[in-house]
Amino acid sequence: ARGRLSAGQKPQLPVLRRNCRPVSVWREEGRKLWLGQGAAAALAVFAAFCIWQGAAGRSYLTAEQLFYAEYMKTVSGPYTEESREILLEMGRAFGEESAANAGQIPADRTLQAAVYRNIVSEKVNRYLPAHPGAWLVYEDGWQKLFGFSGTGNLADTLYAGLLCAVCFCGLFAAEEPRGMGVLLRCTPLGRGRTAKAKLLHSAVLAALIALIGCLPHLWQAVRDYGLPALGAPAFSLSAFGYLPRWVTLGHLLAFWLACRTTACICMAFGTLWLGYRLKNALAAGLLAATVCCLPALLALAGLEGGVEWLGCWPLFHGAALAAILPGQPLSCLWAVAVLLAAAVAWIFYTAQDLCLAYEYGL
Repeated sequence: ARGRLSAGQKPQLPVLRRNCRPVSVWREEGRKLWLGQGAAAALAVFAAFCIWQGAAGRSYLTAEQLFYAEYMKTVSGPYTEESREILLEMGRAFGEESAANAGQIPADRTLQAAVYRNIVSEKVNRYLPAHPGAWLVYEDGWQKLFGFSGTGNLADTLYAGLLCAVCFCGLFAAEEPRGMGVLLRCTPLGRGRTAKAKLLHSAVLAALIALIGCLPHLWQAVRDYGLPALGAPAFSLSAFGYLPRWVTLGHLLAFWLACRTTACICMAFGTLWLGYRLKNALAAGLLAATVCCLPALLALAGLEGGVEWLGCWPLFHGAALAAILPGQPLSCLWAVAVLLAAAVAWIFYTAQDLCLAYEYGL
C-alpha cells in the first residue's frame, strides 16, 4: 500500500520490516470484538465486580436457622433406616424418641428441640409420606441461589443488559463509516462467513456474561448455606413438589443456567441487529440499553404492575417462577417455557437475518 522506493533513492530513516501473518476470519472478528470494541476490558471489570459482590455479600442467619441447617445437613439424602436412626439419636438428646416414632410433639420449649420437632413433624411425618421417593434436603441454599426473595435477579438483568449494549453495539455498525462493508464484499469466502464469525464470538461472550453473573449467587449459596444433594429429586423441595420424579436438583440448576444464558444471548443478538440496521453504534447502544434495562430499572425503583415482565427478567428469574411459593396457587413454569421458546426463536431469527442481510448487503 505504501509503494516501494525507486532504486536510486535511499530512505531517510531505517525501514522496519514487518512479516505478514495470515489472519483467519474467526481470529480477526474476535480481535474486533474483544479488543476493538473493548469487550475484554468490560468483561474483566464485570468479573471483578462480581467477585467483590460475592466476597462482600453476607447472609445473616438466626440461631433457629443455624440449628435447622445443622440438623438437615446431617440427615441429608434418601430417607432410609440409617437416616431414621440418626433422627432417633437426635431425639434421645431431647427426650424426643416418642415424637420421632409417633409424630407427637412434646411440650419441650428449648430452641433446639423445637427445631428438631419441626423437622420430624413437617418433613418426616407430613411431606415424605405425601411424596414417596423424596429425599431429606436442606432447602435454604437452593432458595437463596434461585432468588426466591429479594431483588438480586432484577439487578442481574440490569447489569447484563447494560454490558450487552456496551459490548455489541458497534460490532456491525462500526464497519459502515469506514467503508469496510464495501471492502468485505470482495472476500473470497463471502460476507456471510464474516457474519457467522461475529455471531459466534458474540454468543460466546454473552454466555460468559451470564456465567460470570451467576458467580455471586453460587458463591454466597455455597459458602453460607451449602447446596447438598445435587442428585436428589427436585420434588424433595416443597416449592417443586409438583415436578416428576426424574427431574433432579442438578436439572434445575442446569435449567437456571440455561435460562440466564439464553437471555444474555437474546440481548446480545438484539443489540447486534439494531447496530446493523441503524448503522450507528451510539444509537444502537442507547436503544438496546433502554429496551433491556429500563423495565428492570423501573422495577428496582419501586414501580409496580409487572413492568419487569417486559424485559428479560422472567428468564433470569426462571427457576423461582417455576416454584410454587406460599400464597401462590400455581407455578409460572408454563410462562417461563413460552418465553424461553420465544427467546430461542428470536436468536435464530436474528442470526439468520443478519447472515442473509450481511451477505447480500441488504
